[in-house]
Amino acid sequence: MLHSIFLIGCDNIVGKFYRYIYKKNNGYQILKDNIHYGWYDDIRWALFDRDRLEACDWDFEEFVWLPEKDNPYMDMRLPPKELDNWRQYVYPRDGGFMIQKKINGRLKYFGVYSTLEEALDVRDELIENGWKIT
Repeated sequence: MLHSIFLIGCDNIVGKFYRYIYKKNNGYQILKDNIHYGWYDDIRWALFDRDRLEACDWDFEEFVWLPEKDNPYMDMRLPPKELDNWRQYVYPRDGGFMIQKKINGRLKYFGVYSTLEEALDVRDELIENGWKIT
């Protein structure tokens, strides 16, 4: 369910979770062109409303009048809670996936990889080695 609408810029965004959906604290928000369209406790509702907003070309007034329908994402299997940060330290970048981590107060980059799987494998190896490049 849509919790709030703010037509202002947002700060303290943790990271992009899905297209136009950002994870912040224990929830998700839809953000496009620095306009906040809503706050959600459940990613499935954020996905559903994001799709509905795209269908009406991000016109919120038209979105409000869209007929209610079943949320197809409710049948989606979600990862277990402990996997909530499965993409931690991995970010989309230039058509690939970049690994970065703050170490001793400085942001360190560990490369850009062509696939998410490759970046996650390298990230896992870095974690196992205490973020030392071997």
